[in-house]
Amino acid sequence: MKTVSRMRDRRNFIQISFYLLRIVLAIVVFSALLLGRRNLALLMFVLSIVIGFLDYRRYRRTILVTQFESILNAFADKLLIVLSSIALFANGVLPLWAAALFVAKDVLFGILGAVAWWRNRYTLFRQRLSSKITTFFQVIALIAILFDKLDTVLLAIAAVFTALNGIVVLFRPEFLSAKKPGPFQEYALTKLLKLADLVTLFNALLGLLAIIFAITGSLFAASSTLLVAVVVDFLDGRIARMTGTANEFGKQLDSLSDTISFGVAPAVIGFVITQSRLAIVAISIFLFCGVLRLAKFNIMDTKGLYIGMPITANGIIIPLLIFFSVPVLYFPYIYLFLGILMVAPIQVKKI
Repeated sequence: MKTVSRMRDRRNFIQISFYLLRIVLAIVVFSALLLGRRNLALLMFVLSIVIGFLDYRRYRRTILVTQFESILNAFADKLLIVLSSIALFANGVLPLWAAALFVAKDVLFGILGAVAWWRNRYTLFRQRLSSKITTFFQVIALIAILFDKLDTVLLAIAAVFTALNGIVVLFRPEFLSAKKPGPFQEYALTKLLKLADLVTLFNALLGLLAIIFAITGSLFAASSTLLVAVVVDFLDGRIARMTGTANEFGKQLDSLSDTISFGVAPAVIGFVITQSRLAIVAISIFLFCGVLRLAKFNIMDTKGLYIGMPITANGIIIPLLIFFSVPVLYFPYIYLFLGILMVAPIQVKKI
């Protein structure tokens, strides 16, 4: 099973690499045209079309196409036409009306696709027959121009199909074939995130701000920010219980945020204050103990109890040390003591 999984992952990686290659080639075509390298642009344009054709054959045979792959496939197709049209117009070889029409149609596709994705996050992007025919005539017309042979008939045909296809996608969008939720789509962030989780993320942001304040030497601001983080950490749990949205995701997110706000941030503050070798060792042990304490707490059913000092307490103790100007000499020992308390087998009742 592992071998099959690795082979599937490898195929997906190769396929996505081809999509990305087509996007890069579209940018190369655009750059080459702007720099006057018409032959290079023609070569890259044809190469992108060939790769796109091979991609399409594989895409049509594939049953399980991820949303990410479908988006990349559609984006690569549209990007080549749009960038080539803009560059050829800039070179004065493609009429403004044709370039505007080609670009407007694909911009419309993008807008409608974004709306479809917003309404249904499992939307897959698949071209309809009318869009395939339109792309074919657009490609032929642009290749003719790249050969310095502007064919007005081909360009007119491409323009007509482009206009008609733009009207068609308004009524029959080519990107509304929804995929049934797969085994991992229940973990979409839009489903997992609740109000309490947003408060938890704010706690993590406060921890980051405390780190920034500490690095810049604003220890008072860093300490004050930690105290605010303590209040926010208290609120997210209350909000989760009040709204009935407490779940495993929120628990894990809370632990990760606490690691930043009450583990990493106090450690950075301590290191900024005292940079002795003893302090580095003590603060490292403090941080390790905090992480271990949270990991242990996540797998235990403590039933209203904390086993070991809650890591949130660091958000109160460390600022108090700063506010009361505790001598720097004692900081390594205090951090070491706090680390031991976090992993000590002592029981503390939850508030």
